[in-house]
Amino acid sequence: MSAWVVDSTHIDVLLAFGLSDPSEKLRWLIDGEGPWDAANVRELTYGTATAVGRTLFQDNIASVCFRYSTPGRTIYYGEEAAAEMEAGGSDTADLYEAELAYTFTDPNYVLTPGELFKAVACLDYQSCEHDGWASSESRRILDALNSKAMAKLYSGPWGWSKADLAAKPKQISLYRLAGGE
Repeated sequence: MSAWVVDSTHIDVLLAFGLSDPSEKLRWLIDGEGPWDAANVRELTYGTATAVGRTLFQDNIASVCFRYSTPGRTIYYGEEAAAEMEAGGSDTADLYEAELAYTFTDPNYVLTPGELFKAVACLDYQSCEHDGWASSESRRILDALNSKAMAKLYSGPWGWSKADLAAKPKQISLYRLAGGE
């Protein structure tokens, strides 16, 4: 596996999807726990988009640095490069400059839900190498984006009841038609 820092356009299209429907605000818990109140929740707005984008970049860069600065990784550039990366050497400094220079730019395009799922999977894959990824705010942002895309694809019940099922047209399972039990 290799990891790379995504282009700022990648972050832009993710955030543009999150901003695309003002009636469906993109929200997530800051630390993953606690009540859904103002003290624990962040919301994506045009005013917060740059900061949210920098958060996503931060975890992406942390993943790349972790991946390539530790012996035993798939690609390891040696002790000198690892020491430079850990100390914030030139390669790492360039990456962090990109993160700090990021400013959200509306791409004037809204991803389809399918495109969003793939773009989220890409950033998740490029950001998952460092130890803090599973509990990171970036991971929760990506989960919120996936949930928003899912809601655009499906508007059925959250929990199914017999009444919900009775309201649907009957369908015959292909498995049963093929002789399955």
